[in-house]
Amino acid sequence: MMKEKLNQYAENITSQYGEDGIIKYIIEHANGDIIKSACEFGAWDGKHLSNIFTLWHKKDWRAYLIEGDPQRHKDLEKSYGHLQNIDSVCVYLTSDGENSLDQIFLKNDWDVNLGLLSIDIDSYDYHIWAELEHVNPQIVVIEYNSLIPPYIDYHDPKGENFLRCSIKALENLGNKKGYKLISSTVTNAFFIKQDLFNKEKFPDMPAEYLFDYEGNRKNKTLEPVVVGSQLITAYPVFSSPPPTTIKVYYNLRKLAARFFKGGPKRLPPSDIVKDQLRKSGLFY
Repeated sequence: MMKEKLNQYAENITSQYGEDGIIKYIIEHANGDIIKSACEFGAWDGKHLSNIFTLWHKKDWRAYLIEGDPQRHKDLEKSYGHLQNIDSVCVYLTSDGENSLDQIFLKNDWDVNLGLLSIDIDSYDYHIWAELEHVNPQIVVIEYNSLIPPYIDYHDPKGENFLRCSIKALENLGNKKGYKLISSTVTNAFFIKQDLFNKEKFPDMPAEYLFDYEGNRKNKTLEPVVVGSQLITAYPVFSSPPPTTIKVYYNLRKLAARFFKGGPKRLPPSDIVKDQLRKSGLFY
């Protein structure tokens, strides 16, 4: 059984934290053929920090690109709209309803059987994947909140946007949907369908092992006590009961922010989020 992490194959072409190299390795060593199609959203201009650009630009894959911002989508169409292997739409994705990924694929008559799906919207990524019924990717690359310790199973309740989700929550969701977690970078977790899992080439280890500790330390985003969330909340959430001195410190920070900056930009967690935090073993 392989135990080495796939991070040793990390390489950036257009990706941010080595995803290009890890994806290349996964495709080459999957226990079966990978369909040459991929979907990404928000696609921006099709290239910026993309996890799939190399696949459709260099490897002749088909790409389904979704971008909600009209100007960015216009830039995308201007640069790559003439290519025969590109399909794109301008829409802000939702986890369900007419703008869900399932409905976008069905309305546009796109092939729901995908080689790779990249999910990165800095909010309800968990529910995008959880709600999928028709779109059927072989490989899923999905963003998680690396400030939540990898042993904590937490995801925001549907309709809430506070801490997003932990890698453990995604691991458990993936297991239910027939996927195995095989790698992670600072921001993304990598899953492959169970029947494509190659035990000789992929590690068969839990999220606690596959979490990218080294990458998070280099990027100074690993905090063992205080849990935060990118662009979401300035309010401290703790992975263990905090000492009184720590609580006083953060309360003083909140007061200072309110006094000098006109108050925090984000509201504290709702009651439903607080309940979810408690269930997950987090402390507010």
